[in-house]
This record gives sequence, structure tokens and C-alpha cells, in this order.
Amino acid sequence: VVESEEKKGSCFTIELPADANVHFGTVPLDAASSIVESRAFVDTSAPAATDVGGASKPKILVVDDDRAFLDLAERLLLKEGFQPICSDEAQSTPHLARTFAPDVVLLDLLMPSVDGWSVLASLKSDPVTAGIPVIIISVGDERKSALHGGAVDVVAKPVDRSALLRAIEKAIADRTKHQVERQ
Repeated sequence: VVESEEKKGSCFTIELPADANVHFGTVPLDAASSIVESRAFVDTSAPAATDVGGASKPKILVVDDDRAFLDLAERLLLKEGFQPICSDEAQSTPHLARTFAPDVVLLDLLMPSVDGWSVLASLKSDPVTAGIPVIIISVGDERKSALHGGAVDVVAKPVDRSALLRAIEKAIADRTKHQVERQ
């Protein structure tokens, strides 16, 4: 259900399955049509997250089955000026990526419901999400396979804060550079 009042805002009501465990930070809404299809609830009463200059903060989709990691990632990303979108539902990752067009996806490989490899393959095979940089977060030595599968980087768990931030900043800078080159 979408309710909208000019110059006051919009309210989106979305029914979730009882087993959905998706949490979002503040996410500015670009188009009502994209949010109506989402399986997640977004709090539109909060102001859009912007930098001091008025530019939108980069959105980071974090997908991991470990809620403690999601909480830590959310706090770190908020503190560093990003808009975290966190989900412990790996199977919803392609849909969330299509809906929110994050600047980067942080993806755990080892999850119980769907393995991260199939999620990575799904993201890279979809023309809408193929250009979104994916950074693999993994306990194993998956670098070669992850890069071959389309990931832009791998950060080992336990995650080193500075290594993660460097990987995110590099992914965003490389994506921006490629977008400018194509214009």
C-alpha cells in the first residue's frame, strides 16, 4: 500500500513473511515503484541520509547470516558516513540489490539458506545488478575464486576495519571512474 501527500512524504506498507529478518538503515527513496516490490520495511519518516554538501551517502548492502556481524557492520558503516542496508536473508539479495541499487554489496559466502557463490553468480548475471561491486567477506581463502566469479575484492573474517573501509572506498572509486569513462 502506498500513501502519498505532496510536500509531506510517502508511507509504504509492505507485508513481510514471518521469517523475514531484514533491517535497514536510513535509505532515501528514489521511486515509489521500486519500493513497493520490496520484501522489506523502510522507515520513510527519517530524513534522507546526506553528506554536509547535500550529496547522498553511498549505500552499502551487507548480507550475512550472523546478526552480530550485521550489527557491527551497520554501526561501523553509519559512523563512516555510509547508508547500510543489512540483511540476513541471502536469497533476497538480488531483489534488494535491484530495488535499492547499492553502491557496494558486502557478501558472506557461508550462509545456511543459500550459499554466497550462487548469490554472487545471480548478481553478476543480471544486467541491472552486474555493475554493482561485490566484496566477499569470508573466513576462508576464497580470493582467486571470488575474483574469478566477479567480486572486486575479498576481506577476511574476522574483518579488519581499515581493510574493509579501504575495499569499500576502492570499489566505489573504481565504479565511479568506470561510469565517467562510459559517458
